[in-house]
Amino acid sequence: MTEWYPTENDEKINDLMTQLREAKAEIDRLMKWQKIETAPRNGRDILIFNKNGVEIAWWSDIGSEWCHQDMYLSILNPTHWMPLPEPPK
Repeated sequence: MTEWYPTENDEKINDLMTQLREAKAEIDRLMKWQKIETAPRNGRDILIFNKNGVEIAWWSDIGSEWCHQDMYLSILNPTHWMPLPEPPK
């Protein structure tokens, strides 16, 4: 039987596989519903969940409220958020 010895390429492949596993774990973590208190308040669109279901919203520093199109959502009390998925290519 031939003995196998790790090569430099094997180490590089193992490093890349570790990086891929870590990136996937981060994506999985981010693409789950999170408490609204952790949502970014930088004006970028996110998905929110409130008593009406799922909506696209963003934080407005002007009114210090969650906004949806021209309507303020603070009265609807969003409870959770998640990032929008990437658009199709």
